[in-house]
Amino acid sequence: MIAGLVILGIVAAIVYEAVHDSWSSPKNILKKEMPGVVPAFVTPLNLNHFIEGDTVTIAGNNLPENDHSIKVKFNDNSDVTISRQATNGFDVIVPHLTAADVTVKVLINDSSEFIVASNIPYTAKIPPPTVEQVVQVFPLRRLNKVIEGQNLIISGENFPRSSGLIQATFNDISAKIVSQTAKRVTVQVPALPDPDVVDIEMIVRGKTYFVAEGVSYDPIIVTPPVNSRGITLNSFGQDAITEGEIITITGSNIPVKPGSVQIIFDGKVLFPIVEQTSTVIKASVPTLVLRSGILAVKANGSFIPLPNCLVDYRRH
Repeated sequence: MIAGLVILGIVAAIVYEAVHDSWSSPKNILKKEMPGVVPAFVTPLNLNHFIEGDTVTIAGNNLPENDHSIKVKFNDNSDVTISRQATNGFDVIVPHLTAADVTVKVLINDSSEFIVASNIPYTAKIPPPTVEQVVQVFPLRRLNKVIEGQNLIISGENFPRSSGLIQATFNDISAKIVSQTAKRVTVQVPALPDPDVVDIEMIVRGKTYFVAEGVSYDPIIVTPPVNSRGITLNSFGQDAITEGEIITITGSNIPVKPGSVQIIFDGKVLFPIVEQTSTVIKASVPTLVLRSGILAVKANGSFIPLPNCLVDYRRH
């Protein structure tokens, strides 16, 4: 009887230890506290080539649907777009890489990492070649005269906007580029060594274009001071004149007799005088052909030096 009780006590102790150990096991605690939890799994890709920009589907099971729970890396590039995210898979867009082959890793919840592809060949998309727009230069067929220092506008299509890609030459002498847009280039006529005529060309990205040929050229002639009863004129205070505008020239000892003073543009066009005193000359700007020229004053038959005499002309 006593022996039987001892045996029963030993069996009870063994059972107690077994039960106690089973409830203390971490594995069983996980099962007790989170019954039915199955870990996420990602299926390796069955691909032999990656192409930039392609959409690749990565399948799996029990994947999180939170946008920030899954991260994908192509080599060291983690800037990967993930779309159509579900528990059984998601889509990624192959990013731009510089490597010849790629290894793809999937990280879930910043803890579980899966390598779904290893050392797979990669091809980056080559951008289409840039089609250079055709440059056109419109010849100045009606241009018959240029003056040193004047601004000349050359029109066309698809001029480059970057400086250094356009050059204008007058008898092979480079001109200053004043401004440039895609359709207009303004150049300043350079000083030339006393030519009778001038040929004008434009060089765009190394290619030469015809602009004009056989155009007469006038240098700026500085009139020596003339002591015509002590007449002096002040610097003309404008860089441009406009059709119909009344311009004013000031000075001292200007003749007041009607017809004794003339204002001349381009050596031949007379401006109508509207007012004339010993200190002021006012004249009306007529309709002109040239876009720029030299403004000169003649008093009692002699030219009087007028500082800043090269002006641009504008129409309304």
